[in-house]
Amino acid sequence: MLRAQYPNLPADVLRSIFELYCQVEFPVNFPLRFSPPHLIVSQVCSVWRQIMLDNRIFWNKIRITFHECTRYDQMVEVPRIWLSRAKDLPCSIDFNFIQFYSQSTSPHHHPLWRHDINKNIVRDLIAPYKCKSLGVKFADYHLQDLLELPDEKLSCIEVLHLCHVHDTLKDNDETISLLDFHRITNLTSFSLDPIVFHPLGSLPSTEDKYFQIFSGIPWHQLRHIRIDTCLPVLRCLGILETSCSVLETCSLVVSEDFSFATSPPSQRMPIHCQQLQELEVCINPENTLDAGDSFLLLLRLPKLKSLTLDYRDKSDEFDEFDDVQVSTDFRTLFRMHSVCTMCLEELIISGPNCDVDAGALLATMPSLRCLELPKKSMFTVDAIRELEAGAIGSFLEELTMNNSGIADEVGQLIQMVKTRSSSAKENGTPKSEPTPFKFVLLHCDDPDGSLQQVYDATIDEINQLGVELMVKFLDPEEESEDRW
Repeated sequence: MLRAQYPNLPADVLRSIFELYCQVEFPVNFPLRFSPPHLIVSQVCSVWRQIMLDNRIFWNKIRITFHECTRYDQMVEVPRIWLSRAKDLPCSIDFNFIQFYSQSTSPHHHPLWRHDINKNIVRDLIAPYKCKSLGVKFADYHLQDLLELPDEKLSCIEVLHLCHVHDTLKDNDETISLLDFHRITNLTSFSLDPIVFHPLGSLPSTEDKYFQIFSGIPWHQLRHIRIDTCLPVLRCLGILETSCSVLETCSLVVSEDFSFATSPPSQRMPIHCQQLQELEVCINPENTLDAGDSFLLLLRLPKLKSLTLDYRDKSDEFDEFDDVQVSTDFRTLFRMHSVCTMCLEELIISGPNCDVDAGALLATMPSLRCLELPKKSMFTVDAIRELEAGAIGSFLEELTMNNSGIADEVGQLIQMVKTRSSSAKENGTPKSEPTPFKFVLLHCDDPDGSLQQVYDATIDEINQLGVELMVKFLDPEEESEDRW
């Protein structure tokens, strides 16, 4: 249609149009289940095809999914042809292995990452190209192959997302083979999704020992860090201290360790992360309950905009710990805010045993625009009225409450959203304060469905004002049955 209406459009204009149509920031998925926009455009006519082929940016981002039934030679050939069109442009390659671990006891059945199917994956699909971004799921020996590539290949990598398979059940000795990452000289983003097969009864210290494999990562130059393995407090502090001058986003899973108890926070120097804007911390209680809080109090984060705190409970993952009750002193967040004034815009809190007073939180952090509260959060009637008037949370645009036991307050909360949103629409111009809501999600126990009948019409009316208000009315008995 475009060719028929505008046959003489200049090549640079067509190229810009094609870039918008192809959305080149997204990778193409192999195997190809349908023709991506790249192929559709290139098949219209010879002129369009030449424009597509001449622009390397259309061919440098791919995602490859391997299955156990995949024919390796076929999977390699098409992506190699595709990437060859990118020529010397740095590529983004993401590998995904489906069913790469199986519980099968058959002696002939092995995890996919041990199959011959991908023993040459580094040689065939990584080594020929300069990879700016690389997402890989493979085992120890693949990582060794990667780190043995020439300097000109490794120095091109800026983003490394590693899903690393390390089988401790197969390790007979206690030695750890450290990996040498120093030749990845331009690395700025590192993510680790570890898959560690522990012996029965292993402790978090096993994960920390495993993590020593990555001690050679150039932390000092990383702007983005995401580590999804459980690490002791001291190791997390070491990572932050080494990268603090440039770090912008960070996600860590923090566990207790006895060595931290021998060095109380009062004897440690605070860590100033001057550039950190997003921080996600999962507190994983094992031995004591205060190390996670002490970890937070050692951080100075003047530019922090987004904070996610996940207070885990052992009973979330292990049935034998169902009787364990883990409490968290949530006043830590207030102390953290007081020692280093932060202008937080987003705060997400999760955990089954976090008692959070939403009103006190909004009064302490007036800059919040997005707030997600855990299951034990509470909103007093006075706090709801203050929020409605903008006396607290005047900039709040998004609110999520995961506490379903708010049957007595749900009416006031819905009315608060309506009043605040309606006043913002007066005279067709939004008021400067309070900011109107954009999104609100509430959970409410409603065994007989009576509350839903009462408030459905009001919810629809609020949504017509431009607010996305969702209230999930729940039957506690059905929810319990679904959980089991």
